[in-house]
Amino acid sequence: MSEIIRLVMLRRPGAKGPHDMRTDPFWEFGSFGLTGCHARNLMHLRNAELLDGTRLAFIQGGVDAIKLLLLTPPIRMITHRRRCEARWPAGSLPYRYEDAQLIIDNDGRTDFPRLKNLTSGVNRSTWMGKIASAFRTRVRPLPADVANELISVFRSRGKDGNKVITTYIDALPFPPPAIDHNRASTYRELLEHA
Repeated sequence: MSEIIRLVMLRRPGAKGPHDMRTDPFWEFGSFGLTGCHARNLMHLRNAELLDGTRLAFIQGGVDAIKLLLLTPPIRMITHRRRCEARWPAGSLPYRYEDAQLIIDNDGRTDFPRLKNLTSGVNRSTWMGKIASAFRTRVRPLPADVANELISVFRSRGKDGNKVITTYIDALPFPPPAIDHNRASTYRELLEHA
């Protein structure tokens, strides 16, 4: 039996304007969902039980490519008053964007041909657009063959400590307009109001 994996499409820096700090995911704490960005779809409170024990594949779009930053271990869902939060061991850090595996570029190059094939029929003009359209709000898990490919390709690289992030900015294709220099405080504040 294959593991259940859901893709999380992270938005590019700057999408929310000049004060956008892109705080979530809180990689260093093994946490996702506290800002509420995905609260209307994947991270909706009604999905907490459904998501518990699954794995999240965080993909990040850039100017020229979408890349796989992290495939989490099985997550534990925490239900707060207004939000649900996915947690995994804090030591599971993502790859730096520049070193992450290629989901797709606009020429159709990919490290994940089954995932590319899954989106080939999406009615968008570019390959990156097809992936973004297919997974921006998706809650359904990946089909078993695509999930198995994702696991296999992600594992094949091994965990190169020189290629994982040291700061949140390393996981982004380019810096956001504003930078949060006190992420621990931001995380605690979001937890208090979740």
